[in-house]
Amino acid sequence: MDAVGSFHGLHTLDDSRYELGLRYMCCVSMTVLIYDFLCTIKLEVQHIWPSKWTITKLLYLTARYAPFIDLPMTLYFYMAPNTSIPECHKIHMTLVWLTGIGVGAAQGILAVRTIALYDNSRRLMLYIGLSLLAVYSPLSVLLVLWACSVSFGPPAPGTGGCHLTDGNSIILATYGAIAFTETVLTGLSIWIGVKKYRTTGGHVITTFYRDGIFFYIYLLLLSCTNIAMSSSGPSTDLLASFQRVMHAVLSARLVLHLREAACEPSQALSRITSIRFGHRTAREPACEPSQALSRISSIRFSHQNREPAFEYP
Repeated sequence: MDAVGSFHGLHTLDDSRYELGLRYMCCVSMTVLIYDFLCTIKLEVQHIWPSKWTITKLLYLTARYAPFIDLPMTLYFYMAPNTSIPECHKIHMTLVWLTGIGVGAAQGILAVRTIALYDNSRRLMLYIGLSLLAVYSPLSVLLVLWACSVSFGPPAPGTGGCHLTDGNSIILATYGAIAFTETVLTGLSIWIGVKKYRTTGGHVITTFYRDGIFFYIYLLLLSCTNIAMSSSGPSTDLLASFQRVMHAVLSARLVLHLREAACEPSQALSRITSIRFGHRTAREPACEPSQALSRISSIRFSHQNREPAFEYP
């Protein structure tokens, strides 16, 4: 989570160097976020903006743009001069909630993708929904308790901003919960892929699994690294803002790459049997770049003449 405090053992390091490292990592994270935005805004305008409002679009926009709010706030948290302790507490609590919403939206995208692979099974939808609720409801309470437990002190000489001096280790549960839910969702996706789609192939399915597996590997490594660093005491949150940004970047690309792949008639549509446009059904539709799936409500993929096997919202 972002703005995760450095607690037990922070003063075993040189505070000035440590807090300078935090600022550098926030700047690096902001650079990555802006660079990715500039690289993908064309795809977003083409494939997301004209499309109708769905749960996927809502999750996408939340995951995509939330860090543009909380990351500058994190920079202010670490760099603003003459920040009072009550103000630090308020900013810190706000960051905890904003980051939780952004990361939750990113995991929501992964959940929607997994459910789509199972033909939007209501049973699986209920299972995943209840599982996420069971994990994140108590976790939200623990995060609030952790945010209330942290204390602030004067910043290191030559630095400004808010200086966290103490807190409990509940925050470790956050990284563990993120890694656990992503492992479960990725495992479900791989299982149905091996069982159902290994003979189907196609550019869209390949893109679906390639991006999903890379998403899981990258973020699992970051979560494990943050757990290891948090357990050791010092340098606990050096990668927190970077993990926050990577959740936004990778989850957005999961959606953009899949919609881009579905819009390539020479490859991606080679195995598509039908695409529903609104209330009409068209065979062999042309994907106009200007429209960019703006009216596509679902894309179904099938193997030979069997019933549709995959629907992505």
